[in-house]
Amino acid sequence: MISGRQSDTAGASLHHVEARESWDKSEKYVTREELAEALEGAEKRLESNLEEQFRTQKLAIGSLRTMITDTDMLLERLLERLETSADRVGETVDREL
Repeated sequence: MISGRQSDTAGASLHHVEARESWDKSEKYVTREELAEALEGAEKRLESNLEEQFRTQKLAIGSLRTMITDTDMLLERLLERLETSADRVGETVDREL
């Protein structure tokens, strides 16, 4: 006859064995080929994403350079106009004196 404690232990052991068998059946192993394919796919996606980011950055840098060049030209024209206006004001003041 099995005592209550032995029955609990036997039940727990049986449950453990059943759980282990269930785990063994549901376990899926990854082969080296599957792992290599997965890593290669991840590498290709990463390279593609990086290339796209570099293209985007290159376009942004080109746009910024154009904006800086345009701004520089506008500032030069503004300075020339200010200098011309200052010269005219100076000539007018000289005439009035």
